[in-house]
Amino acid sequence: MAYRISSLPSLPLNKAGQSMVLLVIILPGFFLLWTLSLEVYKFLSFKERSVHVCRQELLKYQEINLKGLQRLVSINPQAQQLRIKRKIAEAAYSLAKKSKQPYAIAAAWGNLKLVIAEQKTFSLIQKSIISSTEALAWKQLHQARQNIFQLHFIHNYPLSHQQNFLAIKKMPRNSLTPDYILRSNFEKKQNVTLLWPLTFLRKIDMKKTNDIQLQCSATIDAKEQPWQVVLSHADKL
Repeated sequence: MAYRISSLPSLPLNKAGQSMVLLVIILPGFFLLWTLSLEVYKFLSFKERSVHVCRQELLKYQEINLKGLQRLVSINPQAQQLRIKRKIAEAAYSLAKKSKQPYAIAAAWGNLKLVIAEQKTFSLIQKSIISSTEALAWKQLHQARQNIFQLHFIHNYPLSHQQNFLAIKKMPRNSLTPDYILRSNFEKKQNVTLLWPLTFLRKIDMKKTNDIQLQCSATIDAKEQPWQVVLSHADKL
């Protein structure tokens, strides 16, 4: 007697197979999405961190410049007094020469030489303030670039764009003991900017053109007293 073997139901197996196929297709997509989300999160974190480090370091840099400027400007009245003293000594020497009296000429000349010596000594003080400030500022700027370069995903050394360490000028220009005053458009000329690329996105598509260029800037706001260091308007995330 022949027995008829009934076939197993195919519908449930088909659904299970379809589910497995769908899972195999979707799972890598979810994994890729999760990986990309993690990469983006890490990128944004390091982006914010590098900008934060840059800002803090540049504010320190401008703080050094600010202290130097304040010291330099604070002694301008002494420079003015020495210039006045020099003019008086020169006038006295000129009058003594006209008198043709050797003693008066010698005394006036001796006094003029003393005033000039005072000016030279004072000039060294002015120049030492400038040179020491610029040396400390340069060291801090180098440290700022180094600290950014040591962060993750930054493979190019940051570039710095600045006009001067101290955006100042001498007045009178040819005086031995001039006043040091701020240049016109001081905030712009005192501004310093650091620029650096984040090369993180190369991990995704290996295209160099996808580097993200970042920058931060700081300057000294001298429009009103007291002067203060600030992030400049050119600062961007």
